[in-house]
Formats: sequence, structure tokens, C-alpha cells
Amino acid sequence: MSKKPKLLKQCKALDYADHLEVMADGEEDGLGKLCLGAARWIRRLVAEKARGAEVKDALAEFVRDVNQTGGVALNDEGLHTPVADEDWIDLGETYVKACAALGVKPKVAKE
Repeated sequence: MSKKPKLLKQCKALDYADHLEVMADGEEDGLGKLCLGAARWIRRLVAEKARGAEVKDALAEFVRDVNQTGGVALNDEGLHTPVADEDWIDLGETYVKACAALGVKPKVAKE
């Protein structure tokens, strides 16, 4: 999926925030404060969404890296361990959680 539509929406939102700040300029009443508050909220929301996209990209990179090294295997205790380092149980379990968060199926090695 292209990131262009999301970027366009973010630009429109920031344009709207700019417009609200212009409307608030010189206004001392409640409307001016409301416009400024709304503009700050829009800017914060756009920034949070951008950070969310960065986190999703980082999770996807982590999942790709584990997949490229063979995925995970189930140990005798039923815990997921990376095929590349079967002593690193917490990494294998985190990989499974990252897959779930991204909505992808974990690569589980066959015995």
C-alpha cells in the first residue's frame, strides 16, 4: 500500500491546523483559545500517527530478520526460540507477539 494517501491526509490535517491558528490570531475570547487548542491537538495526533508508523516499520523489520534466519522453533517447554539461537527464548516469544501485532503468521520451523 502506498504511503501517499496517508501523507496527503497528514498534510491536509496540518493545513487545517495552520488555518485554525490564523483564525485564532488576535482573538482573546474562548473561540481563539478553542482554535489554538484544536490546532495543537491536530499537530500532536499527526505526530503520534507518524511515530506509530515508525514502530510498525521497526516490528516488520524485526519479523523479517527473524524469518531470514529460519524463524522460530518450539522447545521442549512449548516456548518459541529463534532457530538461529535457541537459548534466546524471550526473543522468540517477542517475535511471536510482533507477528500477532502485525497480523502475520509466524515462521515456525518444522521438527
